[in-house]
Order: sequence, then C-alpha cells, then structure tokens
Amino acid sequence: MNFISMLFMLLNLVICFVLPVVLIFRFYGKYKMKPDMFAAGFIVFLVFELFLRMPFLRAFTENEQYAAYVENPVLYALLLGFSAGLFDEVGRFIYYRVFVRDHMTWENGLAMGLGFASLEGMTVTGGVYVRRFMFSVMYHMGRYGELENNPSVTSFIEELKATPVYMHLLAGWERITMLVIHAAFSLLTMYAAKRGRLSLLVLSFVLHGVTISAAVYFSNSAPWINGLYLPILAAAGFFFVIKKARKKELFLFDKAKKEKAG
Repeated sequence: MNFISMLFMLLNLVICFVLPVVLIFRFYGKYKMKPDMFAAGFIVFLVFELFLRMPFLRAFTENEQYAAYVENPVLYALLLGFSAGLFDEVGRFIYYRVFVRDHMTWENGLAMGLGFASLEGMTVTGGVYVRRFMFSVMYHMGRYGELENNPSVTSFIEELKATPVYMHLLAGWERITMLVIHAAFSLLTMYAAKRGRLSLLVLSFVLHGVTISAAVYFSNSAPWINGLYLPILAAAGFFFVIKKARKKELFLFDKAKKEKAG
C-alpha cells in the first residue's frame, strides 16, 4: 500500500463516481441526450441485475447440487457471463419496447448504456475501492492498530499489501472500457427492439455473454489479458456499433434497402 497504489485507488473512485457525472453533462450539452435515459440505465441495472440476477446467482451457487459446476472456473465464468447477457439485454429490450417505443434514437441508446455501466461501476468496482481506499488511509494514519485484533480486518490489510500496483490501475482501465462496451450492447439491443428482430437480441446476448465470460475467466487466471482484450472489444464496439449508429449506418442491409427504395 504505497503512495502509487493509493493514487490509483483514488483514480478508480474518480472513474467510478465522478466520470459518470461528467459524461451526463457532456453528452447532454453536445448531443442533447435526455438525462432520464441515463436514469433508465440505472433502473434497468437495479431491476435486472441487483433484484433479479443476483438472487438467481445466489440460488444457483448456494445449491449443493451445482457445487461441482461452480467450482469449475470455466463453467463458473460461463454462468456469470451468460447470465449477465441474458438479464442485461432482455432488461434493456423490455425497457425499450415498453417505455421508449417512439424515442429509439442513437442518443438515447447510448445514454441508456452509459447509465447502466455507470451504476455498475459505482456498485461493483466503486464499492470495493471505497473500502480499500478507506483502510489504506487508516493504515497510513496509524489508526490500523485500533482494529488489528479483528481477524477479517487483518486479512484484508494483508491482502491490500500483497496486491500489485498494476492491479489497481487495471481495475480503472477495465471500467472505462466497459462504459464503451455497454454503450455498444445497448445500441444493438435498441435496434433489436426498434425493428422487433429477436435475432439481433440473440446476437447482443451472445456477444455480451462471451465478453463477460472471458473477462471473468481471465480476471482469475491472467488479469493482464483483460487489459488488452477489453480495450480491443471497446474499440470494435465504438467503430462498428456506436460510430455507425450515429451515422445511421449500423446495419448495412438497412442502408442498402433505403438506397434501393430511393
């Protein structure tokens, strides 16, 4: 827990809690994105991730019948990844079809994805790093002695000491890439809802499942791979989904039909 580690911990807190606010004002000012669509991303995350997916995962992982499957790193990664794809993309699809039927624009799809990823970052990475940073500050201020008789606190401090500096930097880097990736998935699912095409919803679900499954697996076996793998996916999502959605060229067959009709 040297100064550099604490600096990266603080940077992660800025990425998780400050960056989303900056993005809301930035995109509202530049593209007139509705703040309520950022809030919609929050709602979908709360309902489909925290209220539905988390209880589902607890019921699955705490069931002795499936204990052997959960202990297998590949199967566990697939469970986390494809359950995320199922709940997240179906949740977005339902929200679009029910509440945004006449306002499915690329701006709103992007805002939905950024809102979703922002709350995910606050509750997952942000929650972890609030605790890590607080204990690091207490340790360096000499207040750790008041808690050193607590075994859980002692083990947590030792874990922090053993964590390489680059792991803290990697966590923030992953959160930035996930902002872009979720925005791309949100746009894919929005087009599925807009055109009523379940095949596009399935595509978004499968891509989401594969992305998160691989990220979970590598986070336990080779974390540094995520530092390369996720940015590549984020770049692909930006150039092949977000950028084309902005130009209304997301699906080439739609463009071809319009040209033929014209």
